[in-house]
Amino acid sequence: MRRMMRWCVFCGVALLVATACSDAFGVEDILGTWNVMSINGHPLPAVVKTNGEEYNYQYLRFTFVEGGKCTFASQVDDVVDSTDSCDYTVNFEQKTISVSLHQGSIGFYGSIDGNEMTLNAGEEVVLILRRQ
Repeated sequence: MRRMMRWCVFCGVALLVATACSDAFGVEDILGTWNVMSINGHPLPAVVKTNGEEYNYQYLRFTFVEGGKCTFASQVDDVVDSTDSCDYTVNFEQKTISVSLHQGSIGFYGSIDGNEMTLNAGEEVVLILRRQ
């Protein structure tokens, strides 16, 4: 009977530890390429009005690497652009991310839920991204 009780306690603890480990949020949950799927609810590619101007968004893509660095690539109004002047910081407890482009001239703040990320740039721009 004691052996059975110990076995049940061991299994219960093991189950709790396994569950806790699977819910852990770490840098590996950020790393990789993330494609913007929509801007302000408009799926890409699309012509979207942001900040009072209309833009033809073909694609927007962030690639996050270790060390708080990222790259950004886009095609907007038939202009292809990319930059590695991109930094990010993560709050692992809150599952949030801050992204800064072009030495802080453009900033995003958002949250991560599995393979989906939401980034906000002020009140007018909401990006929904999916991990590639």
